[in-house]
Amino acid sequence: MWILPPTKHVGAAFKDIVIKSRTDGSLLRLKDIANIVDGFKDVNLVARHNGKRAIFIKVSRSESQDTLKVARAVKDYLKSAKLPPGIDLDILEDQTEILKSRMNLLTRNALLGYALVFIALLVFLDLKLAFWTSLGIPISVSIPVTEDMATWYH
Repeated sequence: MWILPPTKHVGAAFKDIVIKSRTDGSLLRLKDIANIVDGFKDVNLVARHNGKRAIFIKVSRSESQDTLKVARAVKDYLKSAKLPPGIDLDILEDQTEILKSRMNLLTRNALLGYALVFIALLVFLDLKLAFWTSLGIPISVSIPVTEDMATWYH
């Protein structure tokens, strides 16, 4: 890891950094092995949203928090916040909509899969046996999920 003096703010200042000292006393400098280009410029950044100046704040959850609960708390705060005139709060991007749609897809696929297994068992077995056999699927899945949820919240 290179620790550079705080005076190296522009590309040209990096050219004389010593990379290696040889035994004969000669120095290998950065300019000897690299082309140094100052690619950054100081610019004033102005964020805009709906044509107005804006400040963007990213709200994230921690590992132990529920994403949907955090999103609900943020939305509730936005509804109840008292702001001076001319200042607005708005949600620009809400990732919980994607999460909700994925959870709905997972639920639909689980129900459809259960129905297909039940129908397949019904074709080969009688109704009672197909029902009780297929009932083992949601039970065997729900027990580990319930145990995992219990460990997440404790």
